[in-house]
Order: sequence, then structure tokens, then C-alpha cells
Amino acid sequence: MALYREWLERTRGAPLVIIFNGDNAKEFDNALNLFSSHAHQWVDVTIALQPLISAKLIELQPEDVPLLKKVTIDHRYLVPGRPRTVTPANIRKIISTLARIPTLTDLSWGYDSIPLFFYSLKWPNLKKFHAYTCRLKTEECLVLLDQLPQVEDIFFGNYIDGHYKTIVTAKNLHSLVLYCSSGSDMRIFNALTLPSLETLQTCIPRDHTTVEHLIERSGCTLRHLTVNGIHGNLLALLELKCFCSLYSLRFTLLPCLTNEVARRLTWDIDTDQSIMFPHLSSIEISNNCDTTDGILSRMISSRWKGNRDPHGLKRLVVPRRFIKSGIVQDIDRATLRCLSEQGLDIVEIVLQ
Repeated sequence: MALYREWLERTRGAPLVIIFNGDNAKEFDNALNLFSSHAHQWVDVTIALQPLISAKLIELQPEDVPLLKKVTIDHRYLVPGRPRTVTPANIRKIISTLARIPTLTDLSWGYDSIPLFFYSLKWPNLKKFHAYTCRLKTEECLVLLDQLPQVEDIFFGNYIDGHYKTIVTAKNLHSLVLYCSSGSDMRIFNALTLPSLETLQTCIPRDHTTVEHLIERSGCTLRHLTVNGIHGNLLALLELKCFCSLYSLRFTLLPCLTNEVARRLTWDIDTDQSIMFPHLSSIEISNNCDTTDGILSRMISSRWKGNRDPHGLKRLVVPRRFIKSGIVQDIDRATLRCLSEQGLDIVEIVLQ
């Protein structure tokens, strides 16, 4: 405890980023009391809804946390061996307090469900809301969006298609991420108008024109597209006219990049086919490719125009050791290395 006190004194009132996970520490209760007394310094807090932590949170008032911008509520930080049950009344108090904090702009919810009371509150200041694990049906997503008038960034990690009656215009929403089961109808697209939308992450809808209707109805210009999985007609989705202004294209989950898709993405002026994504500057492949050796690198080469040309591909993002470990074959490996030497920015990432 003495070390905690000394460290807090040295912060001299600076903003604090804290994860309350307990870590099975014997003095967790005392540490919780100590850090709660410095709530005026909290700027980013991650918590689990368990009795000890919740007891402190229900005592807080918005004026006690004048710097608080981000809250993550996550079941992964439950402390083993400690009671986990929090009464609905206390959860209600905590949520009510969070909704009234004027500085809170970023909220992440990491439990399997969202309390019903949550849907009845307006969150006038939230700009970012992420629901990672809870199953949210179409109507629940729409009601949440309707309660977030300033939201700019939405992440629904377990979207479930369902019937809906709410129609929503989210005028400030820039980024919409939807993880869903393959073969979804994506009915939520039919109920939304998103005039500021620039970034979309989605699976392939059964009726891919629902995306096009969303973009046309919203009057927005989409700049960044991420496609999850391979089920559905990927090529028909990518050929939609509403994607002609894309700057970046990203493939995640199962291998999406097949010979057919890679060939269609190849910039070939000798064919009669229209050029897909003339403004594309970044491609990310967050999985293995399912392409014949040489097909991938030909597509990348066709879009690489050099550093001095403002047009063309500038950045390729691939999994770590994508080139060195043999995930790509000889022709692709040699060509990508050559392009890297010429100046193409090839970034290797560690997949989570």
C-alpha cells in the first residue's frame, strides 16, 4: 500500500488510467479505497461488476470524476474467488451515473447482456460505444443507436438478425462495425440512415444490395470497408458502385482473397472491365490467402505506382511472417520483397 500511496503522490494530480482487476491481491480492498479517493484523476477506467467495486461506483457522482472520458466494463476482470453477484438496483445506479457524466465519451460493454434499463437512458455525450460479446438483435441495436445522439463509432460484436420497428438516423456516425453469423440478412441496413458514414465492417449479406441502398439512402461516401468471412457472393458485394470511392479495403477472418477476387482487383488497362476502387491506397489481408502463386503479387504490383505518384496503392498490411514463413509462395514472396525495396509500405501485424 505504501508503494501505491507514493506513486499516487508522484502523479501530482495527473490523469490516471486504471484497471481494477484485483489480481488476487490480499490488500485489494485497501487499494480499491485508495484509488477511489483519487477518482478526480480518473481518465480511463476498466472494471468488472462485482460487489466490492460496485459499492464504490454507486457512491460516485458525476462531479467526482471531472476528467473521466473512457469506461470499460468487462467480465474478464472478475476476481477469482470473490463474490460476483451485483444487485440489479446497484447496476441501475451505476449505469444511471455513467449516463450523466458529461466528460464520458467512450463506453465499452463486455458482458453477455445489456441490462434493460440501459436502453431507456439517453447518453447525450457518448461518441464511441462498443459491445463486444453480448448478443444484440436488430431492434436492440436500433434502440441503442437512438439513445446515442452524438455517437460516431459503433461496434456490435455479436449482431443477430431479427425483426424491427425502429427506424434510426444517426447523423454523426462515422464508423459501424458489425460481427455476425455467416449468411445474415443484415436487416439493420434497411432501418438506418447514416449521412456521415465513412467506415463499414460487415459480413456479406444474403442480399448485398441492402448495403448499396443504405449508402444511397444516407448520401454518404464510404472510404474504408472491411469484409468478414467468405460466405456469400463477395465479388458481387465488392462490385457495388457505392464502393467506388474506397481508400482502404480489409479482409478478415477466413481467407477471402481467392484467385477470382484477386484477378478482379488487378488493375489491368488492357481489359474492357472497369477498374475497381480507383482511389484504393491500402489493402489489409488479416488471414491467409487462397490464391495460386503469382496471382496475389500481380494484383499488388498492378496497383503500385511508386512513391511519387499520388494515385495507386501505398500500403499493404499482412499477418506477421506472412512473407518470410512460406504462407505465400515463391513468385509472390519475391515480388513483394521487390515492391518493398521500391518503397511500398508493407506492414506486418500480430493477429489477436
